[in-house]
Amino acid sequence: MQREVESCSKRIASEELNLKGIENIFQREIDNLNSWWEGLASKQFLREYKGVNYDINRIHSSIKKLEYRLKRLVYQIERAEEERERKERLEKMKKAK
Repeated sequence: MQREVESCSKRIASEELNLKGIENIFQREIDNLNSWWEGLASKQFLREYKGVNYDINRIHSSIKKLEYRLKRLVYQIERAEEERERKERLEKMKKAK
């Protein structure tokens, strides 16, 4: 189970990085928009984009939180496994006496 959670966490981090790359490409296009598009429609588009950009930032934040929680879960699984192994060793030692 630990490996599956670690793998999931890594896939999420990779996809978040891909999303960030796509967002950066799009942001460069937005930054260049004023050089060729003027007027009311341009201003409205930029206002709408700010709203979308806010949502994108919330998605990034949620992904980072999920990634953190998965890493924490992996840590907890490791600790639980170590504790289980420790108890098994103690039981074997008690039975050996």
